[in-house]
Amino acid sequence: MTTFRSQIRMMSDILLTLTDVIAGEMNHRVLSIPHWQIKTGQHWVITGPNGVGKTMLAKVLSGKARIFSGHLSRGKHRMINDTDGTNTHISFVSFTDTSKLFRSVNADHYYQQRYNAFDSDGHLTVRGYLLDGGLNDSNIEHKRLIEWLKLGRILDRERIKLSSGQTRKLLLCKALLKAPKILLLDDPHIGLDGDSRNVLNDQLDQLVEETGTTLILSGHFTTLPRSITHEIQLSKGTIESQHKVTTYLSTQSIQVSAGLPSPSLTQYYQETFDPEKFDSVISLNNVGVKYGNEEIIHDFSWQVLQGEKWSITGSNGAGKSTLLSLIYGDHPQAYANNIHLFGQKRGGGESIWDIKRRIGFSSAELHAYFRYDFPADEIVLSGLWDGYFVKTPSPASVELLHQLIAYYDLTDQLSAPFHILSTGTQRILFFLRSLIKAPSLLLLDEPFQGMDLNNIERSKSLLDHILPTLGTLIFISHYPEEIPAIVEKQLVLQ
Repeated sequence: MTTFRSQIRMMSDILLTLTDVIAGEMNHRVLSIPHWQIKTGQHWVITGPNGVGKTMLAKVLSGKARIFSGHLSRGKHRMINDTDGTNTHISFVSFTDTSKLFRSVNADHYYQQRYNAFDSDGHLTVRGYLLDGGLNDSNIEHKRLIEWLKLGRILDRERIKLSSGQTRKLLLCKALLKAPKILLLDDPHIGLDGDSRNVLNDQLDQLVEETGTTLILSGHFTTLPRSITHEIQLSKGTIESQHKVTTYLSTQSIQVSAGLPSPSLTQYYQETFDPEKFDSVISLNNVGVKYGNEEIIHDFSWQVLQGEKWSITGSNGAGKSTLLSLIYGDHPQAYANNIHLFGQKRGGGESIWDIKRRIGFSSAELHAYFRYDFPADEIVLSGLWDGYFVKTPSPASVELLHQLIAYYDLTDQLSAPFHILSTGTQRILFFLRSLIKAPSLLLLDEPFQGMDLNNIERSKSLLDHILPTLGTLIFISHYPEEIPAIVEKQLVLQ
């Protein structure tokens, strides 16, 4: 017989319950959850392909998404349409928070701003940001957290000058400083190198063991903290399955295959590719980048010949994105260095648009700070002109757009506003934006962040088949398995 005392204990074991929830943002209903319950001692991972509502479900749990019908209960207290997100017992960190990190009352941040020392002057340091979040310099646990996330050497750096990986670590650190009862992390491994992912997993396991914090992760993972016990898998905006995490772990060895691009798509790139020939596409000679007294790149030389396909690897903060910003022309110190592109010395009177005309570019930061609500097709087409505007494209460009979109099965979202699309779908659009003009030089800085395994394989296959022999590729990723087969050379930054 169940006693009154055991009934009370059973009720207290229930942390969160979703019942008949329909949720979304603004007027877009994207998630339907008939029933899901999280109990004390359970630690969940939310999985599924791009666009099925993983981030939305995490937002619902944290009170940051609108519930149109149904209800969310915390313990035995029902919370209806709870969207203030002020519950102090729950911390939520999402990839989309990275752009909000830099906004202030007196500044309108743009993604190149961290390279411009004058424009970024006066922004909070990492230490100041963490002090606002509750950092106590004399707290031993706080010191250990700073050490584990390798933030100690950048505590006095302005937060606007952080790399994407360092920014991710900073957001995680601030969330952990609150010692929350429930910690929700949306794609926490995005932007982190392999060592940092392992450190984070260990840190989360220790957090669970020492504090009893309930851990809920959402996104795509190659490894998980050992403390994760359950998986909820989403499909088409609702629950496909719920089970213990051993089922999820066993699926990680399943091979994912991608279809080949259509022959007409491959033919387009072969025929449209810029026929100009250069002995050297990129030449960097004794290049250096400094912020005050801190050197990010020191006396660095590198030459890339036409048609070479390179990968660049290195830990967070090694200077990978900074190096690409020098090549692409977004970094002001590019003009104080000895840099040649396509056989022409940088700073010889060319405009920024002359530089970018032959280059396709995609990066996690470019996406994080994108603020325009264009429809999907205009996002891709804007890559023809290297700005966020759309002129009248040629019929051939429109046909290429439709073929690229169809390759990813996104035709039904061609006119969808950017803000309602999933993070993974948005990243696909930015990747396609870099390809739309069949560039001579393709610069890809972690282009597959946020994509599911199927879309990563599709993207790799696309690059392997459409890049012409004379097309030059520079590819950055923290995941060796993301590097396309066409890549033949590697640069490792320390």
